[in-house]
Amino acid sequence: MQNQGLKMLDHALEIAAKEKSAMEQEDYEDAINLSIQRGRITNEAWDYFEDGIRDEYRQKLIKLNAIHKTLYKLAVDAHTKIAASLSRSRQEKRRMRGYQVAVAQALR
Repeated sequence: MQNQGLKMLDHALEIAAKEKSAMEQEDYEDAINLSIQRGRITNEAWDYFEDGIRDEYRQKLIKLNAIHKTLYKLAVDAHTKIAASLSRSRQEKRRMRGYQVAVAQALR
């Protein structure tokens, strides 16, 4: 029978794959919820750690670390994209305010 902690780490890997998909689809709210769930499950898996399965834990944690690095890169890219979008939005807002002032002055 497989150790409960190993099952939990497998589940965390499945969640990480869903999280990656959510990030790629720009569903950031879902990605955040999945990230929280993944972290909780990974932390709980340590309660079932046994010396006899150290190598299996290590392999799964290495896989989780690799996907975490990918998720981190996706998050940094998303942050950059959102920051640029907000900047463009602010510039557009300033431009529209300028047009409103110009139109108001022209109508006086």
